[in-house]
Amino acid sequence: MSTPAPSASIAQPEPKTAMSEAETKLLDHSLVRGMFWTGSVKWASQVVSWVTTILVARILTPEDY
Repeated sequence: MSTPAPSASIAQPEPKTAMSEAETKLLDHSLVRGMFWTGSVKWASQVVSWVTTILVARILTPEDY
């Protein structure tokens, strides 16, 4: 006769609790700050790209194309 395997204790995930108002504000602040930095870097990158393009266009002559 075979004996049944002992059942392993499986850890159940803890139930999710609502975030406090302070945690929500902190998360909102982090999101806004991240969006600001991402937008700023993209904008600065675009400005550098345009300045470089204009400088190269000024240096090269039509014959260089």
